[in-house]
Amino acid sequence: MKLRNNLYSITETEFSHDKQNFKIILNSSCFIYTAHFPGMPITPGVCIIQIIEELLSEYRKKPLQLSAVKFAKFLSVLKPEGQELYVTFTSIKEMNEIINSMVVVSDLSGIVYAKVSLQAIAA
Repeated sequence: MKLRNNLYSITETEFSHDKQNFKIILNSSCFIYTAHFPGMPITPGVCIIQIIEELLSEYRKKPLQLSAVKFAKFLSVLKPEGQELYVTFTSIKEMNEIINSMVVVSDLSGIVYAKVSLQAIAA
């Protein structure tokens, strides 16, 4: 299941030679939040990883499939409170159809929610 336009929407993209940044907003009415957790919704870590995979595919303009999560650090609880979030790819390296990337999920105030290193392949 794709999470774009269900759990989140892209509000802006910024690409430069050394950084790729997506601004997104979470949809607090998404059905995922009714189960995780009722009355105090938080974004599941697996959903954060899926968002990153989808945005990497969007940036590369081709379908990708996650092949490995080298590390994932969830540093703050990510609640769907209407704040704009930044998903910043600080390093994207591609070799033989294998893409490695470092990603930081944060907000405008500088709170870091997750740091992830992953590997993806062309789907």
